[in-house]
Amino acid sequence: MRQYKNLKIWRKRFHSILDCSTPRNDSNLPSSVLQWSIDCIMNAKLNLTKPILSSAMAEKLLIAADKMLEEPFSFGVEISGYGAAVLTTGNAIYGGKNRFSPSHNLTLHAEQVALAHCFAHGDPLISAIAVSSTDRSIEPVPCGICLQLLFENARYSGCDIHIITKARSYNLTELYPFPWPNRPPVKS
Repeated sequence: MRQYKNLKIWRKRFHSILDCSTPRNDSNLPSSVLQWSIDCIMNAKLNLTKPILSSAMAEKLLIAADKMLEEPFSFGVEISGYGAAVLTTGNAIYGGKNRFSPSHNLTLHAEQVALAHCFAHGDPLISAIAVSSTDRSIEPVPCGICLQLLFENARYSGCDIHIITKARSYNLTELYPFPWPNRPPVKS
C-alpha cells in the first residue's frame, strides 16, 4: 500500500471510499486514521424506532417461547434448550427452538429458527422477540450471531427490536450498540 506523506490527503481519499458526510474540519479529526474511519462509519447510524409493545403481548411472546421448550432439543445429548418467539410487524407470532447438531457448527439457535419460521410464512419483518431457556440459572439473551441476525432484520423493518426475557426486556440497540454494517440497506 502506498504511504501518503500528508495525512490530510489520505483522510480525504478514505472519506470518499466510505461515502461519509462532508469531511470534518482538521482540528476535530482524531490523530489515528483508524479511529477516524471508525467514527465515520458510526456517524452513519440507522434511525430505528422503538415499537410500542403492551405487557400483555410481551407475556404472550414469553408463553410462546416457553412452549418451544416442551419438545426435545437433541439426539440424546444433555444440553440446555432455548426457545424463541418473534412478533412480526404484521402482528403474527412464530416460534422456534434450538436444534443441536453433534458437529456443533450445524447447530441452529432458537432465534434463527424463529426468524426462518416467519420468513417461511411470508411475514419476515419483526418488532419483538422473546427468548427462554431450560437452564433457569441464566438469562437467555441472544448471542452475538443472533444479535447480528436481529440487526439485519431491523435494517429492513426500521424497528429497534424488543428483546424479552423473564428477567427484563431490552431494545436491540442496548445489547448491540455497534452493529455491522451500521447503515441503511441498499435498495434494489
